[in-house]
Amino acid sequence: MATQPNVLVTTEWVVQRGKDANVRVVEVDVDTTAYDQGHVPGAAGWNWTTELCDTLVRDIVDESGGVDDIRQSSNVGGAMLSLRAFMFERVYLGPAAREQRALAVDTVRRIFERLVAHPEELPSDRPGDLAERVTDYLAGMTDRFALAWR
Repeated sequence: MATQPNVLVTTEWVVQRGKDANVRVVEVDVDTTAYDQGHVPGAAGWNWTTELCDTLVRDIVDESGGVDDIRQSSNVGGAMLSLRAFMFERVYLGPAAREQRALAVDTVRRIFERLVAHPEELPSDRPGDLAERVTDYLAGMTDRFALAWR
């Protein structure tokens, strides 16, 4: 599998499995210009905005109209469940995510310990005991802010 965090598989992986009937290469992007200029034979190119996100939103609106629930069609719902399973297996819980998860845990722990030791660095408008105030402050941080924090 890929060693680069921004790809799921390497070029070599695609070359080795390119003729496998069980493998389908799909490029997903908001700008499909690169796909339009050239791609792996047999690959599919999907525009995130018009072919995935828009399809999902329209399906939910169409299926949920006139009912007291939010619904998806079995076709789109099934595709979403397949995508979810793939993302958990290959991205969220995959090897590349383990390193990032360790960094996230270390970062949150470091900030929490620092703020407990130096509560004067917390905003003064946070209610609750010290642990709640620190946890609340941490929960509001973006990833970028937390990684850059002191």
